[in-house]
Amino acid sequence: MNNAPPLLYLKNVEVHFGGKPLFTDLSMSLYPDDKVCLVGKNGCGKTTLFKLISHELEADKGEYFIQPGKEVGYLPQQVITGQPISLYDYVLDNLDIPEGELRESFYYRADMVLNPLELNGPDSMERLSGGQYRRASLAKALIQEPDILLLDEPTNHLDLAAITWLEGFLRTYHGAVLCISHDREFLRNISTKTFWLDRGVMRVNYKGYADFENWSDELIEQEARQLANLGRKMQVEEGWMQGGISARRKRNVQRVEKLVQMRQQLRDDKTRLRQVLNKVELPALTADMSAKLVFEIKNVVKSFTDANGKIKPIVDGLSTRIMRKDKIGIIGNNGTGKTTFLQMLTGNLEPDSGRIRTAKNADIRYIDQHRLLLDSQKSLIEVLCPHGGDHVNVNGHLMHVIGYLKKFMFNKDEARGMVSTLSGGQMNRLLLAKQLADPGNVLILDEPTNDLDMDTLDLLQELLDEYDGTLIIVSHDRDFIDRIVNRTLVFEGNGVVEGYIGGYTDYLNYKKRFPKNGKESLTDPNLRIENKPADNEPKLDPKVNKLSYKLKRELEILPAQIEQLSIDIKTIEEALADANLYLKDPEQFDKLSFDLSDKQHQLASSEERWLELEEMRLSTEN
Repeated sequence: MNNAPPLLYLKNVEVHFGGKPLFTDLSMSLYPDDKVCLVGKNGCGKTTLFKLISHELEADKGEYFIQPGKEVGYLPQQVITGQPISLYDYVLDNLDIPEGELRESFYYRADMVLNPLELNGPDSMERLSGGQYRRASLAKALIQEPDILLLDEPTNHLDLAAITWLEGFLRTYHGAVLCISHDREFLRNISTKTFWLDRGVMRVNYKGYADFENWSDELIEQEARQLANLGRKMQVEEGWMQGGISARRKRNVQRVEKLVQMRQQLRDDKTRLRQVLNKVELPALTADMSAKLVFEIKNVVKSFTDANGKIKPIVDGLSTRIMRKDKIGIIGNNGTGKTTFLQMLTGNLEPDSGRIRTAKNADIRYIDQHRLLLDSQKSLIEVLCPHGGDHVNVNGHLMHVIGYLKKFMFNKDEARGMVSTLSGGQMNRLLLAKQLADPGNVLILDEPTNDLDMDTLDLLQELLDEYDGTLIIVSHDRDFIDRIVNRTLVFEGNGVVEGYIGGYTDYLNYKKRFPKNGKESLTDPNLRIENKPADNEPKLDPKVNKLSYKLKRELEILPAQIEQLSIDIKTIEEALADANLYLKDPEQFDKLSFDLSDKQHQLASSEERWLELEEMRLSTEN
């Protein structure tokens, strides 16, 4: 609790759209140094609340107070691009800046924010991409230093380094911060208070987002118990009515009216509770893939020449394998080559040297971060049903297109509307709906969480978690990566790529636990920068006419060895799946983790050796 007077408060506020109430009797307060996350289901009014606080929208009823002289700064989710001014002029607009040497000090102040966001002050706003303009708008909101800072999805189009910097900036910000974000890890790291906008009511928890799930679950369980008690009370009242209602109505009309109100209240409350608990159900995403090895990447080199004529390495000698059912997360700062790597996997770019071999029956689906695949002149229905009709084949199940789009939070009118009218978030949802209807057996996602709200993100996570094909994801959302992937490739820059078992948190824990050149207990055995046979392995000579007896024998033994290693790995993974193992026996947890890494390394080496020998055998027979 804060003993200081509030900077701003809303009291008993009502807002109606189209005659329907969005808020009824809503109250909230913001205090100095508050760091608040605002959460709620899609369409609950989070952005509307921001517009009320920033005075872009007037409430139909209720009180609005802000301390005299206090300012509100607002970063909206959608920004207007294309202004013919420099970045310096844009971010310093509305500040009282003198001319001469003092003006240069303001440029320095601007650079303190622009540089971590990878922006250059003298650049023209007209030349910025949509993502850069979004970052420029964030920089402007931060540099203005308002007393109350409203941030709507501030991590969109930021890389991990910029997100980490922003977290530190906001934690020490001398003012109140109210933030909407789909990035759960970001909210955990910045918030000390939670506003939950739930069915028109503002619920407040004086803890950060880290406590949100436990707190909200308790409130929902409490509400369910209250509804059950109300239902039992109704049964008693209905029994009273049935015992001679005609005579009793005259003596106790109010009691009858109260029962009618209770029925309606119970019906409404149950409906609202179902909306909170509602989970979207779609057919599971299945994939038919016979090949075990999906991508084989050997000694790949790729570089570009920058504007100054300097060669910039993207990947330098990368060797790795991507196997069937792998779920791989790709992380790294902007410009380190993540998207270029995806372009090489899909065949849109060729490596400068080395090779990428793709399984013959690989059916690749690629969701591009720039949304290049949507025709703006078509309706949403036409996008999903390009050959006409009103049904879409969702992974082998026919669904009505309106019902399918409803799962992705589009209403009937929006479904019949044009793609050109959609917001960035809606366009991303439509693209997800289109691609996930037929996900193929290899699904590649480039920054899929940009412009997604938390509801859509949960839907996407659930679908990808059940997807049984090969999944490759580039994302800045650390929580999203942690929940889905089992391997992580980290693009460090200058052509360096490191592989780790597990997600982003596993990668961080490994970096903290081991020195840079220490034992690679969690490093990914499938990833190698050089692909040289071990000293104790016979070297394969491409000129020999047939396999030696020793190599033939090795080739015969390897399948059984691979099968046994796979069984051992599955056994260890099942043991590690015990969520309480680390707490009960941390030494056993560490031992199993090391054993798992060792077995995976052996399996990767055995599979690689089998492929080499099998290639040699085939070449001698042809």
